[in-house]
Amino acid sequence: MALATSDHHAARQAFVDDLLDVLPVLPYDLRVAEVHSNLLAATRRAGRPRGAHDLIIAATAAASSRTIVTADPSGFEGLPGIPVATHKRLDSATSGREVYPINDSERRFRWNT
Repeated sequence: MALATSDHHAARQAFVDDLLDVLPVLPYDLRVAEVHSNLLAATRRAGRPRGAHDLIIAATAAASSRTIVTADPSGFEGLPGIPVATHKRLDSATSGREVYPINDSERRFRWNT
């Protein structure tokens, strides 16, 4: 949000606030760090390194027995023990990444897995 223009700041803040109302914020603790280091080693051994943020997300999901839901599964494909589900966006301007808003005024989404 730090880079949002004044025209978009309020809408972005509202979106983040809505997400935080329904999604927990999980800590990067020792268990996540252990999984993170194992994933980093596995990706390097496989010759397919991943982005640092993708590995942190994957490690957090694995350590908390959660599934990653993403519009771009490419950063998570093939990671050992990491379940991934994709969603679709109604907005065609996102080149095939689609989310179906249930109600724009509520800013809630139906995820397709």
